[in-house]
This record gives sequence, structure tokens and C-alpha cells, in this order.
Amino acid sequence: MLTGANALCLLLVVFGNVTDFATGRQFVRHVLAMDATFHGRALMWGSVTSRVLQDAAYVAVIAWEALSAVVLTAGTFRLAPPRPSRARLCPSAGGDCRPAGGGVWPLGWARRSLPSVGGGA
Repeated sequence: MLTGANALCLLLVVFGNVTDFATGRQFVRHVLAMDATFHGRALMWGSVTSRVLQDAAYVAVIAWEALSAVVLTAGTFRLAPPRPSRARLCPSAGGDCRPAGGGVWPLGWARRSLPSVGGGA
């Protein structure tokens, strides 16, 4: 369950980053340019001011998120327990697990039991 929740979260993040690319790009540019720090040689040596490198970094982040989402989704399906076959669930009915007389009606037991609901038993 946790693997699936992480996969879903990352899929939503990738969707948001792809559909609103400009907003995320502005944030990445702001962070990489370090324009909110005190300017000085001791701190600003690590800033990236090239727009091409900033955009490449943002695309790399989105690609990494997408790859992680795909791997987590695959892991979720691989970790899921196998679904039992209908024949194993209802061996006496030959794999047909529908209630007798109920069909698809949600309250099949009421239709069989109560005369006023479905004609009675």
C-alpha cells in the first residue's frame, strides 16, 4: 500500500510539473541562482545563472520523478498478492459466486426475503 501511495504521489507531482511547467521553472531558476542569499564570494560560488543549465536541471528533476513513479508503480503491481480465481472462491458453484436469485440487484437478499420488496419467497 505504501509503495502504491508513493507512486500515486509522484505521478501527481509529475503531472503538476508537466502541466504547469513555467511556475516550476521559475522556482528552480530562483533556487539555483541563489538570489535570496547574501551576496559574497563565500556563498555565491555555487550559484547557477545560466538559463540553459537551470532548465536542464528542471527537466532532469521531472525525468527523475517520472522514472521513480514508473518504478514504484511496477513495484506496486509486483508486490500485490495474486487474485484468487473464482473457481477457488466458490468451488461448489463452479466458479459462479452470484447469490441465487439476487442477480445484480444490490439487495438480492431483501428481494428474496421480503414480500413487499421483490415479490417474496
